[in-house]
Amino acid sequence: MLFGRAPDGVWEVEVERWLASRPESERLDFLTRVLVLQQRHRLGIGQWLALAEAALDDKRSFEALLAFGLGCSDASSVRPWLIVAARRLGCRRLVHRLAEHEQSHPLEVARAVYWLPSLAQSPGELEVIRRYLSERRRDE
Repeated sequence: MLFGRAPDGVWEVEVERWLASRPESERLDFLTRVLVLQQRHRLGIGQWLALAEAALDDKRSFEALLAFGLGCSDASSVRPWLIVAARRLGCRRLVHRLAEHEQSHPLEVARAVYWLPSLAQSPGELEVIRRYLSERRRDE
């Protein structure tokens, strides 16, 4: 839903065109502001995260979105943020960012780890996730 409205195709195309004309930092700022409103009012974020995937290029933008999503989500709503991060950052970088984020925000990461095994796209990625989860358990 776009601002709580059903998608009609027109808004999406216009917003995507407008975003394409802006620098990366402005695209990230705009999308983050919209996602804040969507989360605050418990409206759907899936369409906006899909737009972020299409409109943003820099991995640092997705790292920023991941940190934002971890901070504003609960255990049941963090999964879409992780899916986008895994697709755009890759599993290894996602795990690395979660480990870094955990140093200052352990509860936010604790809400996310349940979903990690479902994000693996290969046996190698699953091994990276299992190793991270094992290290977390050892440190607890």
